[in-house]
Amino acid sequence: MSNWIQTKNGHCFDPDCLEEISINIEDIAWSLSLTPRFRGHLHKFYSVAQHSIWVSENCEERYAMCGLLHDASEAYLSDIPGPIKLILPDYEELETRVMGHISKIFGIEFPIPKNVKMWDTKACIYEAQAFMPKRIFDWDIRDMKNTDFSFDFEKEFSYCTPLTSDEAYKSFLRRFQEITKTEVY
Repeated sequence: MSNWIQTKNGHCFDPDCLEEISINIEDIAWSLSLTPRFRGHLHKFYSVAQHSIWVSENCEERYAMCGLLHDASEAYLSDIPGPIKLILPDYEELETRVMGHISKIFGIEFPIPKNVKMWDTKACIYEAQAFMPKRIFDWDIRDMKNTDFSFDFEKEFSYCTPLTSDEAYKSFLRRFQEITKTEVY
């Protein structure tokens, strides 16, 4: 049994041979556009791609690409919720290696800068409030260290209507093109 997966564009991803694989922005956009936030425990589909676009558009401009690609490793591994990752140290190490490789390819800062993490956390709190069907407990934002939550959720996220996976895919690639000034598709 081999240790690789095939991507949408026919590339092979082998976590043991990172230097030999093709990391492709279209594969990343496609996979993240089909990946729901919160492992799919939502009352409406909301993709990791759409989440990443929002982070990219709101973090400091110099980190726009980092914001767009901060979850890119999930296109090749999986979106495992943070609380579960904490008990899977081998997975965290693999995710760090893959994200480090992706960062080199796209020339983004790694580890992910604090400004991007802050916007990622803000998005997480809002998305939980907006898209999870019901809360058994409140997401306590005071537990999120070093994060400035002095913003108006309703105002800043008012445009955030969930996109279909196809819309999220195209929007992700458009955002990539805006940042890089290159044609993708």
